[in-house]
Amino acid sequence: MSESFKLPGSSYEELTKIIKAYSTGKIGVPMSLDAVAQTTGMDKTVVSRNNGFLVGKSGIGQKSDALSAVLSKKHRGMIHYIVQVRNGADHGADADEGGKVWNISEGTAHIFPIIAGSVIKNIVLREDGDLYV
Repeated sequence: MSESFKLPGSSYEELTKIIKAYSTGKIGVPMSLDAVAQTTGMDKTVVSRNNGFLVGKSGIGQKSDALSAVLSKKHRGMIHYIVQVRNGADHGADADEGGKVWNISEGTAHIFPIIAGSVIKNIVLREDGDLYV
């Protein structure tokens, strides 16, 4: 049985607002549809039509794996970088590094949001036939 992957039901700008709204919640506590809609200033139907894309695959790495048939190899590599930075920031002690904890450098903290946004935009542009990394 093949696993299906839901595509977003909104524009890049709307998805950005929705994701930012989710990020305002408490870690481990699901946000209600009403809370996300209120935070974004969008109608609940706009938020909910993106549920299939935003839920079920809990991380960007899992979403990238699910979309591997349609994402370019270069974009998947860029997503891998994003996943590694995120893992370094969120996962505490690293058994591969003798239990040491990764820190995020000032340079990475500055450039990371720009790279993440750029990768998302470049993936969208690829659908129109434009290739950017």
